[in-house]
Amino acid sequence: MSGTNVFKAFAVMALPKHIEATAASLYPTLHVIVAFLVLIGAVLVLRKL
Repeated sequence: MSGTNVFKAFAVMALPKHIEATAASLYPTLHVIVAFLVLIGAVLVLRKL
């Protein structure tokens, strides 16, 4: 039982930093993905017109 508590405490401390680092490295990729999705959406809308 104490093992899960230690794990939870570790996760609570480590996750925000991990998420920040991941978000920082993924930010440019995220922009590319969003632009790609917008482009696909625009193509689909234009094809329906």
